[in-house]
Amino acid sequence: MKKLGFIVAICLIGFGGCAQTQPSNETLDQQVEKKLREYTQPAVDKLYSKVLSTEEAESLNACVAKNFTSKLTQEEKLFLAGSAAEKVQYKDAASTIAQKAKPTSTQMKEVTKYCVTELGIKKVASKIAN
Repeated sequence: MKKLGFIVAICLIGFGGCAQTQPSNETLDQQVEKKLREYTQPAVDKLYSKVLSTEEAESLNACVAKNFTSKLTQEEKLFLAGSAAEKVQYKDAASTIAQKAKPTSTQMKEVTKYCVTELGIKKVASKIAN
């Protein structure tokens, strides 16, 4: 009986409740991708609208969001697409995300270069500063 009480105490204190549901990583990643697409679309439009068609810009933005999501930490993902409590808990991740998601950041340039190559959009390569 004491063991059962110990297990319940660990669930309530250590894990924040055993019955608490957490979104699966796939669902979280999809939510983060959606938020990143919304965030980066204006920059993609501004930077590449003169050299890309609308379809190419959308493809590039989707590729960038997907690949950029894989480079974020779990805390950054939870800040972007988690519950309100998770956003408060990981509020320090906001500044790192803001720095990483700038079009001029090293991470964003790497992801964009990868996507340009993957999608075969050579006309954008010259627009990406090294």
